[in-house]
Order: sequence, then structure tokens, then C-alpha cells
Amino acid sequence: MLNTVSNYLYDRRARLAKTAGVVGGLYLAGQYAMARIDDVRERIVQERTAREHVRKRFQQNMQDISFTVMTYLPMLSQHVLDEMDVEALTSELQALSRARREGLPVPRALLPPRPEHSPAARSSASLDSSVELVRRPSDALSDAGSASVDLAASQMSAATRSKAEIWREVKMLTVTRTLTVLYSITLLTIFTNIQLSLLGRYKYIQSIMQLEREEEARAQQAYETSLSALLFPSLVDRARAHDVEALLGQKAAWEDDGVWREGVDAETERKYLTLSWWILNVGWKDVGERVRRGVEEVFEGVSLKSKIGVVELYRLISDVRRRVEHEITFEGTERRTNFLSTLLPPTSSALSHLLTRGGFPPAHGDTHEPAFAALLEETRDLLASADFALVLERALDRAAGVLFDGLARDVFVGDDADPDAPADAEAEAEVRLRTASVLPGLARWSSLALNGMPNELVDSLADLHEVAGFAAIIYSDYEDRFR
Repeated sequence: MLNTVSNYLYDRRARLAKTAGVVGGLYLAGQYAMARIDDVRERIVQERTAREHVRKRFQQNMQDISFTVMTYLPMLSQHVLDEMDVEALTSELQALSRARREGLPVPRALLPPRPEHSPAARSSASLDSSVELVRRPSDALSDAGSASVDLAASQMSAATRSKAEIWREVKMLTVTRTLTVLYSITLLTIFTNIQLSLLGRYKYIQSIMQLEREEEARAQQAYETSLSALLFPSLVDRARAHDVEALLGQKAAWEDDGVWREGVDAETERKYLTLSWWILNVGWKDVGERVRRGVEEVFEGVSLKSKIGVVELYRLISDVRRRVEHEITFEGTERRTNFLSTLLPPTSSALSHLLTRGGFPPAHGDTHEPAFAALLEETRDLLASADFALVLERALDRAAGVLFDGLARDVFVGDDADPDAPADAEAEAEVRLRTASVLPGLARWSSLALNGMPNELVDSLADLHEVAGFAAIIYSDYEDRFR
């Protein structure tokens, strides 16, 4: 029987071998396919986990940006409100009005200085004449009465002139402060986005590199202690642990490789964030000067007694914005204003002064550590890019929208509305107020934009698609280096 079975298998050995080969091949192919499917599934899971990790870190970074901007606002508020003290001028106007209403002499502190032949100088001469008449009672009383009348008339003229000048300054300073706050907070928000996005990117890269090193070290250690390593020690790849460093070494000739390889330490991070001191203490003044020039050119002819609506005020503000955001070149063409000197020190000496004020020792020969120099250079490039110009334009449009939404909601309503305006349902946009009645609303908005909690302007800028997109581009700008 055994011979029969043996003969049967022997006679069919070719067919059986072929069948076994096919089955074995199918089995190996199935195992290979399953292994590849498992690899693809694992890679998809890893990529999904990595994307989710990046998304969470980016969302946290955006929250940190809003929080950081809010921590900067008290300092900006103190500087702006002290330098552009609209409330003090308003109190001065109220004192003048109260003095005129009660028939009291105008306080000398409220009278502006006059030249020698001004009405104030004539008032002083009349006062001296009155004193002289008191000393010499034999002089005619009629001259004394005439001198007293001249004194009262001169004081009234000086008070009237002073009030007009103060009203003009209130108008100019209120609009200037409002737009200065709008520009300063917008620029500060975008600049903080750039700073924290760069720092967040380098921290993320360093965390990934650290995880890679730890995984490589664990794999290396597990293999070296395995039986295969003991039997075949020459197969142990001791250079595998340096794959990350080798990948970075492909760009070793680049000047800023240090910040990619070594990351940003706490001291460099604090030094880099100190750059915000510039716009909070110096840059906003540059913005204020540009705004003041534009406001004086546009609002000089706007009477305080004239009626003005939201649409007309928007047109005036837009005209000021065009003068602030654009400049005329020597060739006579118009180009967008570069706010680089507003956000960063324009010279190395100014940078050294800023860092010294921040508690850092002055650099020798204007040289800085590689990580800080790389961050500063990349920040300058981003501020000079077309993306920044686009994001700034969109952000300023959004900030202006927040301003006019607040004015339409809180100012262009009430008893001061124009009685001649239409009374239908669409007349809300046509509410017109005297320009003097709009100024308190503008002053109140600028104060709330600096001190409000929660802050409508900061939250609106944080939710702007272009701002978040710009931060995302900066945060994810590392793929080309690690391919």
C-alpha cells in the first residue's frame, strides 16, 4: 500500500510541485499584501495623528496670540491716552463754558499764550490802567469805566478765540486718537501673530525631532540587545541614530541652520519677544504722526456744526486711510506705505537700545546669536512680503468695520438725530448728527478698544480668515526643508 501511495505521488510530482508553488506563492503574496496594507493603514493613522497634533498646537498658538495681545494693551493704552488726552481738552471746554455761563473771569490757565499785540496783551494793558487809576483817585472816573469795559471785552474775545481753538483741537485729536488706536492694535496683532507663529513652528519641529531621536534610540537599543544582534553584530546600523542630524546636514551651509538644529532657547525667545517694545513705545507715535497729517488734511474743512452721517464719516475716514496707507514717490506714483520701521527698529543702534531697555547686554559689533539673528531676518522678510501687505489691508478693513458697527449701534441714534431725515424703516443708515456730537462716541470707542474686556476689536481680528491663514503659512513653512 505504501508502494502504491509512493508511486501515485511520484507519478504526479510535477503537478503537486506546481500546485504547492502556486499555493505558496499565493500565501506569500497575501502576506505581503497584508503587510503593505498594514503599513499603509499605520501610515494613514500616523499622518492623521500628526495633523491633529499640529492642528491642536496651532489652535493653542492662536489662543496664545490673543492672550499676548491683550497683555500688551494696558501699556499701549497708557501711552496713547496720556499723549492724546482728549478728555483733558473736553474738561477745559467745560470749564470755559461754565465760566462764561456764570459770568466769571476766564481762568488764566485756560487762556493760550498770545503775542505782544494780541487781544490778551491789550487786556493786560487795560488791567494796568485800572490799577493805575486806583492808585490815583483824582483821575476821571469815566476813564476807569472805559478801561473796565475794555478789559471785559478783551477777556470775552480771548475766551471766544480760545474756545474755538480748543474745539478744533478736540476734533483733530479725537479722530487722530481713534485711528491711531485702530492702526496700532491691528499692527500689534499681526506682528504678534508673526512672532508667536515663528516660535511655535520651531518648538513644534524640536518636539518632533526629539520624538524621532527617542524612537531611534529605543529601536537601536532593542536591536542591540536582541539575539540577531548577538549572532550578527556586523548588521547593527550604528549610524541610524543620526538620521535626523544627517537630514539637517543637507542644509549645513545655510546661515540659519542653528535655529533648526538646536531650536530656540528660553533666553532667545524672551529676547525676540522684547521686540514688541518698539511698537508699544515708539512705533505707535510714528503711526500717530502719519494719522495726524491725514486727519488735518481731510477734516480741516469739516465744520463742528455741520450734520454728518455714517456714510459721509466712512468716506472721510477712508480718505484719511488712503493718505496713511499710501505715499507718493519721487516719480509721482502712489505706492503702499511700508510699516517696517513702525514694527521693528530701523537701525542697529535703535535695536541695541531696545534690547538694552529690555535687560539684555549690548551686542559686540552689532552681532547677535544665530537663533535671534535668524528670527529677526525672517521677521523682516515677512513684514516686507506681499502676503503681509494683503493681510494688513484686510485686517484694517475689518477693524474699520468694527469701528463703524460700534458707531452705528451706539452713536448715530437718539435725540440728536436729524429731524429732517426720512422716517421710514431704511432711515437708520441716514441718521445725521452734528460733528461735535459724534466726537464723544469716537473718543469712547478708542478708549474701549484699548481697555475693553472682552475686546471686540482684538477678537474680530483674531477671527479674520486672512490673519489665521497668514499664521498657518508661517507655522507650516518647514516641509521643503525636511523632504
